[in-house]
Amino acid sequence: MHMMRLSADSVPTVLTLVAVTVGATVLLLAPHAGDIAGSFIDARQRSFLGVAFTGPELYRLFWVSGGLLGALAFLLVGAWQGRLTAADVAAGPVYALGFVYGAMLEGRSENTPLLEAAQFVPTQLVGPGMRLPLGVLVGGLLSLAWCRATAAPWRLAGDRLAVAAATWEGFGRIGCLMAGCCTGTVCPAWMSSVCLRYPPRTDAFFEQMSTKLIDPTSPLSHPVHVLPVYFALASLALLALLASLLRRNAPAGTLLAVYAVVYAIGKFGLESLRGNPRTGMLMPVVLLTILTLGLLAAPWGARQRVGSSTRREGCPKEDEQSISCRP
Repeated sequence: MHMMRLSADSVPTVLTLVAVTVGATVLLLAPHAGDIAGSFIDARQRSFLGVAFTGPELYRLFWVSGGLLGALAFLLVGAWQGRLTAADVAAGPVYALGFVYGAMLEGRSENTPLLEAAQFVPTQLVGPGMRLPLGVLVGGLLSLAWCRATAAPWRLAGDRLAVAAATWEGFGRIGCLMAGCCTGTVCPAWMSSVCLRYPPRTDAFFEQMSTKLIDPTSPLSHPVHVLPVYFALASLALLALLASLLRRNAPAGTLLAVYAVVYAIGKFGLESLRGNPRTGMLMPVVLLTILTLGLLAAPWGARQRVGSSTRREGCPKEDEQSISCRP
């Protein structure tokens, strides 16, 4: 199916606005995250924006909403590219299913034998305990297999998925912020004013109590790095970078390669600040694999550019005058 062609700067501009708006929202919510996490530490419903949620429901709300926002970004980039077939569109849900499954599998495998961890029911998807790197890898490989099987242009699909993934995580991390999970190590004194203190029974408080950094009777934890904010802002900065590359008419596959390389390096660096470090070698191996595949996917020496007079991957002859194929 053919979609309307969008003007040259419309989609990059929209993506940049999304990155800025979501980033501002994250920064506005961050100072209140400790109080919100403290009120959602049990299964009872609490009010958030006038709606009653339990802690896990609030977590899922932001991750599912982030997935929907990522799907919209996926379609917008496809429309800007000038052409989306049914097979092209289907690469999105294929990635989403692989991402959710891989993320939950990595989380479960930390405390469960791998074969047993691989067996869980759909109701256990999208919940606390997700580990994103294996989700990114599994989703990406499944999408690549889908594109190869359906003869869909995989580099164009990869560019759309890169934008979608950055959007998804950037918004979804608000769920981690609200749930009080993925907190960081104790901040140095000079950063304490921008770090958060968490109330009793939250993850950050328990981690510091278990390592005897604080007494069980302490009213609050020591200030910790607000790691979900770091992850969210890193993803949104990456989204803005991808939008800039889109505006500059980068060759097909560039966005995919940049996303994979920057995501792997950024994730590895930020993990060093996690208060409860991930054990085992699975995450480093997965991140190294993503980095390697990103470098292999890069269109080294490619001269075909969005907007060039040469038809690029996925542009049929009759579409040479579309916004993504014409000079």
